[in-house]
Parts: sequence; C-alpha cells; structure tokens
Amino acid sequence: MAKLIEYIIKTSGMSKMKDMSEDELTEYIKKDNELKIPNKIRKRYEVQEIDIDNDKLAKISPKENASDAAVLFIHGGAYIMEMDTYHWHAVMGIIDKTNATVYVPIYKLAPNYSYIETDIFMYKAYEYLLNEYEEMDINIIGDSAGGQIALRLLDKGKYSPNKTILVSPLVYLNPDIELANQMKLLEKNDVILSTDFLNIVIDWWTNGKKLKYDDISAINGVYIFVGTNEILYSHAVRLNNEIKSSELIVGDGLMHTWPYMPGDRSCINGFSLVCKLLDG
Repeated sequence: MAKLIEYIIKTSGMSKMKDMSEDELTEYIKKDNELKIPNKIRKRYEVQEIDIDNDKLAKISPKENASDAAVLFIHGGAYIMEMDTYHWHAVMGIIDKTNATVYVPIYKLAPNYSYIETDIFMYKAYEYLLNEYEEMDINIIGDSAGGQIALRLLDKGKYSPNKTILVSPLVYLNPDIELANQMKLLEKNDVILSTDFLNIVIDWWTNGKKLKYDDISAINGVYIFVGTNEILYSHAVRLNNEIKSSELIVGDGLMHTWPYMPGDRSCINGFSLVCKLLDG
C-alpha cells in the first residue's frame, strides 16, 4: 500500500513540482492557494479563527470532553503550499485520539512573503497559547518546512513546550558540502522533493539570506520521524546528533512525511505513535 501511495504521488502535481524550473514553479503556484478549513472539519469539531494582528490562528477542538492539552500544528508545503488533505486528516486523527485542541497557524507563503512575517506570527501565536495554557500542556508538531519553522520558534531556548514532534523536517537551509552530497545520493528515491526544488523555495523563503540557528541543541523532548526514501533523511540524522534530548524514529523504505500517509501498517503505527506521544 505504501508503494501505491508513492505511485499516486508520482503522478500528481505535488511530485511534478520537484522537477520544475523556477519560472515554471512561479507560474504553477499562481493558482488559488488560499487556506480553507474543510466543511467536514467545521461540522465535526468546534472551529474558531483567532485574529492575531491580521494573521489567523485556527482553533479546532472536540465538541465535548476536550483535554487540557494544546497542539500547535505547523504544516509543511515547501513554504509555498497551504494545508493539504493529508494534513487535515492528521489534525482530525490527533483530536480524535487525544482530545487535545489543535491550533493551526495560517502563515503567509512564499514567494510573496518570507520567514520574517512567519517568525513574528509564530512568536505571537505561541504567546497567545501561553496565556491560555500551562506550557507543560503545550505540544508542537511540524512537518517538512513546518519543522524548520518550529525549530526557529524554539531556537534560543525562550520556549519549552512539553514535546516537539518533527515529521520529515527540513532543518538546514544552507547545507554544507557533506550534507548536500548526502541529499543528492538520496534524491533518486524521493518522490516529492529534489535538491533543485528546495534551493528555489528556500531562496524565496529567505530572500537569499543564509539563515542559521543560534543554538537548537538544548531543545527538550524532541521526537524526529523520517523515512529512508527521502532526501531529508540526512537532515534528520544530523539533527538527532545535534540535539541532546531527542529520539529518531526511522521508517525503513518509507517516504516523506510517512506517518501522515495512508499506507501500510508502518504508516499507521507511525501516526499512532505520534498521537501517543502527544497524549503523554
């Protein structure tokens, strides 16, 4: 089943983007890309859109028996795409399995916006959560580019959520030669990402600036999920070595963001573990 999902993705627009030139990608993403909360989410849960200085933080909670926990769900999408179907399925699964309230920051996307606006928004969103919850009841989950956004939020050690879960995180935006070579070797098995594609979207996101972390080694309670069939496997391994308090969960032969994917038993078990960690 996991291979079937890979095949479907290979034939989709998501996979085609990884081989586009910058001009082709610019044209492709001109289509409507506004985040819309699906009707099934609105019908099934309590939904509130919180305004934070003209940015939106979607609050999605169980209609009854909500726990005291909050999950800040920072979606990926290479900085250029809004929440996809599999993201919303993940949100639903987290709520159903944990009774936590999930907060989805609707951050502005490249190439029209950059990390600058999102950094400011994330700090404000987290401060909002601190006014509503004890920090020990706040968890963060970020996938792909959302993982990098989460790491920037936690850099410098100002915030200490209960747990931080990173799913196939994009970590190092300016990889050194060793890391770049590792990514190239893994590229042939990745059905979603390519190094050329990442170079384009990272340049948009950073405005050409070389972004570095101050100190992410001291972030506590970090769990990193990654597949061996993705170029970001190399990022995850290095990050796990850099952070003192982390655990690496590897999906052998699995693709980018595999715990979110409908697939074989490994994907199902991976998402169950995500929810178990968020519920603990």
